[in-house]
Amino acid sequence: NQNAFSTNGNMSSLSLPDALTSYDDDVFDDCTSLQSFSISESNTKYKTVNGVLYTKDGTKLIRYPIAKSGTSFTVPSGVTAIGYSAFYKNANLTSITVKSPVDTIYRFAFGYAKKLKSIDLPSSVSVVYAKAFDGLSLDKIILRSKKPSVAEDAFNTGKVTNVYYAGGTNDWSSSEWKTALDGKYTNISYGFYIADGVLLSYLNEDVTVLSGIPVSVKKISSSA
Repeated sequence: NQNAFSTNGNMSSLSLPDALTSYDDDVFDDCTSLQSFSISESNTKYKTVNGVLYTKDGTKLIRYPIAKSGTSFTVPSGVTAIGYSAFYKNANLTSITVKSPVDTIYRFAFGYAKKLKSIDLPSSVSVVYAKAFDGLSLDKIILRSKKPSVAEDAFNTGKVTNVYYAGGTNDWSSSEWKTALDGKYTNISYGFYIADGVLLSYLNEDVTVLSGIPVSVKKISSSA
């Protein structure tokens, strides 16, 4: 039931039953002090890794505890979907890195994570659902996927200062990212992720010959 934990704001850990086979999408939304999930290895549907809840096969990140300590998180390899409200209302994370092969980002996946300032999305992303980034105030978002299917209200009330987009201006003009971010971002950079004169990443994975490095680049990072 989605109200099962509505009065459990002080609960710091949650041991899920061995027989659990399903849950309501909003069931953990009010667990504002929750730092970790646990579940028996005998459960056939779900598992936990470092307190984070996943499907048993590890392909879907279901829920990252709202009050889990730490300011950064990299989604583990093998995950293909960021679930409904996966990071919803998170209290501590400032940066999240999502890597291939993640292809689907569900509703409210990052919604209202109050300290979140940076999201890095891989080229494998193909579908982004409504309000996935609702309520955010990001310093930057890195979009390595040029033309996924993006819900028009994926950002809804969310705002972004700096957008780093893998494609060029022509790609952007026909990208659903553009529609979703219309009026919600301040600056956009095409093809490169540059910060304080340092080229940190070249975002266009389709190009085999690199040219046109911006004149503002003073240093190229070993990670570029």
